[in-house]
Amino acid sequence: MTSGKLKVVQFASGDLWGGAEAQLYSLCKCLKDFSQVQLTVVLLNGGELYQKLKAEGIEVHLLDEGQLSAAQIFSQLKQLLKNINPHLVHTHRDKENIIGALAAKVNNVRSIRSVHGAPEHIASWAKPHKKFIHWLNRWSGRLLQQKVVSVSHELTGYLHGEFPKDKIVVVENGIDIEALDKFKHSPLLRLNNETINIGIVGRLVPVKRVDRFIQSAAIILKSLPQRNVIFDIFGDGPLKHQLESQAADLQVSENIRFHGHCSGSDIHKKIADLDLLLMTSEHEGLPMTLLESMFLGTPVICSSVGAIPHVLEQGGCGTLVENLSADAFASTITEAIENREQTLEKAQNAVQRVVSHYSASQNAKSFLKIYSDVTGFCHPELVDKIEGIS
Repeated sequence: MTSGKLKVVQFASGDLWGGAEAQLYSLCKCLKDFSQVQLTVVLLNGGELYQKLKAEGIEVHLLDEGQLSAAQIFSQLKQLLKNINPHLVHTHRDKENIIGALAAKVNNVRSIRSVHGAPEHIASWAKPHKKFIHWLNRWSGRLLQQKVVSVSHELTGYLHGEFPKDKIVVVENGIDIEALDKFKHSPLLRLNNETINIGIVGRLVPVKRVDRFIQSAAIILKSLPQRNVIFDIFGDGPLKHQLESQAADLQVSENIRFHGHCSGSDIHKKIADLDLLLMTSEHEGLPMTLLESMFLGTPVICSSVGAIPHVLEQGGCGTLVENLSADAFASTITEAIENREQTLEKAQNAVQRVVSHYSASQNAKSFLKIYSDVTGFCHPELVDKIEGIS
């Protein structure tokens, strides 16, 4: 058995706040509570993730990519790892995977990566720089890192074409159930709402298909004029002005509210207040927003993509839309509104599914098992905590 602490360095961008950042934050919060783990986080941006980790008392180092070149980041990370002498480096996203794997290798430190979703864009030689980055990212995962962690079994199918199968392991995302519990409402409140609030949460980028959400809203407002339906968009991004113009062109601006980016407890309260949450994405990994909405008891209607069908148990915990069109979403929304008791029954099933399968503590223990296997670190107290994790 090993004495001392398992020293782990997390290396990520932290430029935005999305599913990957929410997952890393939840993981770090859990890891810091293990007395046998010494956790250090290195970020390339001083955004929301940086601030939230600092507020938790977690050691965070900032290598500002706005001020440093890739070569300078590599040099400083290499020195930082030399000073810390960790057992393992855990990387997130392409640039960080490459630099982190190289810096770990030159320090004779083992490393793994998490893949939080399939690429939003296919790299091609029309953009040689991005194609080269894609190649470096795959090369570093194949040759320099010991494990590639997929957030879902569905994503693993894509990764089999990129990395050796024996390197790929699945650890599904987990959410901080204890922190979210205070935002939950009684299901009866939703049942008796006269105004129906339907929302979407995410970055305003093409893959999220917020345009489809707005098109669906226009159809609903036309087909259900007797209903008071409000559509809320929580998020920011490069498509904001284009989406606002779309809402104006469809003459639904009065019923669509753009809230911008909402963080922390604010967004959780807003999700809990919704009568329906939509995910109209073209593809997904395992969305943290989906898990949070399910635990909060908010009924969900989602594109049947990525790990979503598995999470919803093919519809027992929510409603799937197979035909990814605005008409299909509008029809599904109408049915959910007209059959609210059945919709809320699915939402209650969803709460139990998240509690049973998608807690942050389960997620952290699964990662600790991987860390232990990769490094050979076997502290007796840590082994006791992760016993039974496959």
